Amino acid sequence: MKLDCDITLMGGTFASQPLAFAHLLDAAQAQGISLDLDHVEVIQSNQPARLTQWFTSDTCQSIPTAQTLIAFLPASGGPLAPTDHLRPLGTFPAQITRAPLPKD
Repeated sequence: MKLDCDITLMGGTFASQPLAFAHLLDAAQAQGISLDLDHVEVIQSNQPARLTQWFTSDTCQSIPTAQTLIAFLPASGGPLAPTDHLRPLGTFPAQITRAPLPKD
């Protein structure tokens, strides 16, 4: 089932996904944020197919470019405040897919 939500994106430059996740953990700890990495996506380079799972093509066109995109999905506990390595790109309307709850 598709649920409407907002997804906040940040951009940065990282040599690898593991380094981006390490920075996210360090920044979250420094900012006192409990970040659930199961709800954070790190997308290296421009991968439109990864974005189209959440955003319409029009929204994808409006997303600023970044070498690494960090997507904070609704249950992530984020976004983070900007850091030396991350800058805000905006919050965009999206849809996420969730399994329906079992019926009683």
